[in-house]
Parts: sequence; C-alpha cells; structure tokens
Amino acid sequence: MKSRISIKLEFTDYTTDTLKSVLYKELEPYKLKLDPEADKEVIKNIETAKKNTDFGNCRYIKSLAQQIIKNYVYSNDKSKIIKKQHIPIINEVKTKQIIGFKMK
Repeated sequence: MKSRISIKLEFTDYTTDTLKSVLYKELEPYKLKLDPEADKEVIKNIETAKKNTDFGNCRYIKSLAQQIIKNYVYSNDKSKIIKKQHIPIINEVKTKQIIGFKMK
C-alpha cells in the first residue's frame, strides 16, 4: 500500500487537559460539574485510556461523558455535582495483537 499512496498523514492525540475540556463541554448543557475527586479520577481514566491501541481521542471522551451522565442519573443525585463514584473505572488496557510468526 505504501508504494501506491505517497502521502502519509499522522494525527497526534490531544493532551489530557484538552480532552478534559471537551468532557466539560459535554457536561455543560446538563449543568453538571465535577468535584475535585471526580476531576482526579477523570484524569486517571483518560491517562489509562490513552494507553489503549484503539483510543479514539474525542470519540472516547464523548462516550465517557455519556457513561458519567448515565451513572449520575441512575444515582438519583440531584446536586448537579459529579462525584468520583460516577466516573467509570478502566480495568483493562488493550494492546496491539500481532498475528503471524516472528522471524529471528
């Protein structure tokens, strides 16, 4: 494929701060804010997610925002404050799988 397409585009990931800003924008229409512990948990979540080979930058953040909103709604909390327990935990880091044989 490399011989047929001479243009190579490389997209770098957004910084954690930028991704956190996107998350805040996603929560803004619902007037939801993160408490300090939830903010730290979001940073840990994003940093762990960035290690995954299928990390999708803003696509991941939009999905994370929806999960946070769902967890908040199901908790029946009316404070409009997102707490640490509303932030999903990432347990597994998916790494790239190599299929085939290794040459020595």
